[in-house]
Amino acid sequence: RGILNLDTATRPVGTLSTGLRGSLAPLAGTRMRTPAAWGDVSRRMGGAELAAFDGLGAPFWSPLGGLLTPARAEAAPFPRFASEEADTGGVSWRGLAWTPTGAFGPALAPLRLAWAEEGEGAPSGAGASASALGFSWAARPGKLGRLRTGLVFEQGSFLGGTGEGAFDGGARHGLAFGTFSKSFPLRGPESGLRLALSSTWASGRLQDDAGMLRDAKGLYSSHRATLEHASPRGALTRATVEQPLRAESGSARFHRPVGRTRSGDWVYRDLEVGLRPEARALAFGLHHERPLGKSGRLAVGASHTVDAGHVPGQEETWLGARYRLRF
Repeated sequence: RGILNLDTATRPVGTLSTGLRGSLAPLAGTRMRTPAAWGDVSRRMGGAELAAFDGLGAPFWSPLGGLLTPARAEAAPFPRFASEEADTGGVSWRGLAWTPTGAFGPALAPLRLAWAEEGEGAPSGAGASASALGFSWAARPGKLGRLRTGLVFEQGSFLGGTGEGAFDGGARHGLAFGTFSKSFPLRGPESGLRLALSSTWASGRLQDDAGMLRDAKGLYSSHRATLEHASPRGALTRATVEQPLRAESGSARFHRPVGRTRSGDWVYRDLEVGLRPEARALAFGLHHERPLGKSGRLAVGASHTVDAGHVPGQEETWLGARYRLRF
């Protein structure tokens, strides 16, 4: 009689809620997928916590890093046909379909537009309210290569990141990028052997007036080298080495609740976290496609990534095949 049950005494009563926009958000529904370009941000939280209160007003604290999960990197896409890749005009930004304006023709249009609404074509993991819009412009090819610059605007998502609960504040993300590419034949134009190099640098900023992640700004890079051989019979073999999009510098500011006053007002404290990951992912890929049948074409591919998602020690292996028949 009178024995204290510590488990019951320290268990929250009702729903745990944390502060959001001057109101409450359920802690159980508060999650964030951070961009793969940031790596595993939870490793850089330094033990930071946020406060939540149960139905009786008792405080509880949870690690902020435990609410963050890195989004999957996009280093190893499913095998595509060379004609499909040519349709993008050398532009590939987070899965958006870049289409040329009709005035410039379908193949080498300098101006390309991209958009996605209600999650269709939007970043993986984006909610129904996510949308994206972008455009890019390519300069004329020169001896040193070709430069394409552009802008991308995202609403409700950012570089593949999305938030729920106290992280869902309607994020707005804008990013300017430039891609330099150069392709040249090896052993003469008739050999069918080509080397292509591509380097992308981008600068972006996120703003959120209500969510726990208030702003983030960073400098990003992505690089790719491709050795390609095209045979007279229509076969194509390609070996690639790629560094997926990665934050080279920058920081994010988390506006986290840490308690409440006697009058019930929430108390917040800001936390600055660096965006640069601890590792640099490298993806090694092999792609082969050839005619199969009178009107068909087969593409197969394999990829292995070290330090996948820019997380030390993580590895990913991809195998895939695709067949296309025209009639």
